[in-house]
Amino acid sequence: MLRSLMIGAVSFGLTAVTILATATQGAPLLS
Repeated sequence: MLRSLMIGAVSFGLTAVTILATATQGAPLLS
């Protein structure tokens, strides 16, 4: 169970980092 929670947290973290990176790189292009 703990392993599943850790895997979920890592997956969520990677998704959040990817979204933040995309938003940061996309902002100058939109403005």
